[in-house]
Amino acid sequence: MFSGQSLVSNGKDETLSQISEVSRRGPNWDGFGSAASHPQSIRRARVFWLELLGASTRVTSPAVATSSNGSVSFVWSNGLEIHIPPTGPIFSVRDENGNVRVSDLRDIVEAVELIPKLESERA
Repeated sequence: MFSGQSLVSNGKDETLSQISEVSRRGPNWDGFGSAASHPQSIRRARVFWLELLGASTRVTSPAVATSSNGSVSFVWSNGLEIHIPPTGPIFSVRDENGNVRVSDLRDIVEAVELIPKLESERA
Protein backbone atom coordinates (compact mmCIF):
# COMPACT_ATOMS: atom_id res chain seq x y z
CA MET A 1 0.00 0.00 0.00
CA PHE A 2 2.24 2.79 -1.27
CA SER A 3 1.02 6.33 -1.80
CA GLY A 4 4.08 7.15 -3.87
CA GLN A 5 2.10 7.64 -7.06
CA SER A 6 0.90 11.14 -6.17
CA LEU A 7 2.83 14.14 -7.38
CA VAL A 8 4.43 16.14 -4.60
CA SER A 9 2.15 19.09 -5.25
CA ASN A 10 -0.84 16.81 -4.64
CA GLY A 11 0.75 14.69 -1.93
CA LYS A 12 2.21 17.30 0.44
CA ASP A 13 -0.67 17.21 2.92
CA GLU A 14 -1.04 13.44 2.59
CA THR A 15 2.62 12.89 3.46
CA LEU A 16 2.45 15.28 6.42
CA SER A 17 -0.69 13.44 7.58
CA GLN A 18 1.14 10.12 7.35
CA ILE A 19 4.00 11.55 9.44
CA SER A 20 1.45 12.71 12.04
CA GLU A 21 -0.17 9.29 12.00
CA VAL A 22 3.09 7.43 12.66
CA SER A 23 3.96 9.97 15.39
CA ARG A 24 1.06 8.62 17.45
CA ARG A 25 2.43 5.06 17.53
CA GLY A 26 3.20 4.08 21.09
CA PRO A 27 5.30 1.25 22.49
CA ASN A 28 4.45 -2.17 21.08
CA TRP A 29 2.44 -0.57 18.25
CA ASP A 30 2.90 -3.70 16.13
CA GLY A 31 2.30 -6.29 18.84
CA PHE A 32 5.92 -7.46 18.64
CA GLY A 33 7.49 -5.11 21.18
CA SER A 34 8.56 -2.36 18.78
CA ALA A 35 9.57 1.01 20.15
CA ALA A 36 7.26 3.99 19.99
CA SER A 37 7.87 6.48 17.21
CA HIS A 38 10.76 8.60 18.41
CA PRO A 39 9.90 12.33 18.62
CA GLN A 40 13.30 13.34 17.22
CA SER A 41 12.84 11.03 14.25
CA ILE A 42 9.37 12.48 13.64
CA ARG A 43 10.74 16.03 13.78
CA ARG A 44 13.55 15.17 11.39
CA ALA A 45 11.10 13.47 9.02
CA ARG A 46 8.92 16.61 8.87
CA VAL A 47 11.95 18.80 8.23
CA PHE A 48 13.22 16.39 5.58
CA TRP A 49 9.88 16.33 3.75
CA LEU A 50 9.47 20.11 3.76
CA GLU A 51 13.08 20.55 2.58
CA LEU A 52 12.46 18.02 -0.16
CA LEU A 53 9.40 19.94 -1.33
CA GLY A 54 11.52 23.06 -1.55
CA ALA A 55 14.29 21.30 -3.47
CA SER A 56 12.34 19.57 -6.22
CA THR A 57 9.05 19.66 -8.08
CA ARG A 58 9.59 16.23 -9.65
CA VAL A 59 9.67 14.02 -6.57
CA THR A 60 6.60 11.89 -5.94
CA SER A 61 5.16 11.56 -2.47
CA PRO A 62 6.31 8.52 -0.48
CA ALA A 63 4.60 6.16 1.90
CA VAL A 64 5.66 6.88 5.48
CA ALA A 65 6.44 4.06 7.90
CA THR A 66 8.03 3.47 11.28
CA SER A 67 10.51 0.75 12.12
CA SER A 68 10.83 -1.32 15.25
CA ASN A 69 13.47 1.06 16.67
CA GLY A 70 11.25 4.16 16.35
CA SER A 71 12.83 5.57 13.19
CA VAL A 72 10.80 6.95 10.29
CA SER A 73 11.13 5.71 6.74
CA PHE A 74 10.06 7.24 3.46
CA VAL A 75 9.36 4.57 0.84
CA TRP A 76 8.69 5.42 -2.79
CA SER A 77 6.83 3.13 -5.19
CA ASN A 78 9.98 2.79 -7.31
CA GLY A 79 11.80 1.15 -4.39
CA LEU A 80 13.78 4.12 -3.06
CA GLU A 81 13.90 4.30 0.72
CA ILE A 82 15.25 6.83 3.19
CA HIS A 83 15.52 5.89 6.86
CA ILE A 84 15.65 8.66 9.41
CA PRO A 85 16.81 7.31 12.76
CA PRO A 86 15.74 8.80 16.07
CA THR A 87 19.28 9.90 16.87
CA GLY A 88 22.44 10.44 14.93
CA PRO A 89 23.16 11.84 11.49
CA ILE A 90 22.72 8.69 9.40
CA PHE A 91 20.33 8.64 6.48
CA SER A 92 20.29 5.63 4.17
CA VAL A 93 18.99 5.65 0.63
CA ARG A 94 18.25 2.21 -0.79
CA ASP A 95 17.22 1.13 -4.25
CA GLU A 96 14.48 -1.37 -5.17
CA ASN A 97 16.87 -4.29 -4.57
CA GLY A 98 17.73 -3.14 -1.05
CA ASN A 99 21.22 -2.02 -2.04
CA VAL A 100 22.48 0.96 -0.08
CA ARG A 101 23.05 3.74 -2.58
CA VAL A 102 24.20 6.33 -0.05
CA SER A 103 24.68 6.10 3.68
CA ASP A 104 26.08 8.21 6.49
CA LEU A 105 24.82 11.47 5.01
CA ARG A 106 25.84 14.12 7.51
CA ASP A 107 23.48 16.79 6.33
CA ILE A 108 19.78 16.58 5.58
CA VAL A 109 20.26 18.95 2.65
CA GLU A 110 22.55 16.43 0.98
CA ALA A 111 19.81 13.83 1.24
CA VAL A 112 17.24 16.24 -0.13
CA GLU A 113 19.43 17.04 -3.13
CA LEU A 114 20.04 13.35 -3.75
CA ILE A 115 16.41 12.23 -4.16
CA PRO A 116 15.67 14.10 -7.42
CA LYS A 117 18.91 12.75 -8.88
CA LEU A 118 18.07 9.15 -7.97
CA GLU A 119 14.53 9.49 -9.24
CA SER A 120 15.72 10.88 -12.58
CA GLU A 121 18.12 7.92 -12.89
CA ARG A 122 15.15 5.58 -12.44
CA ALA A 123 13.01 7.34 -15.06
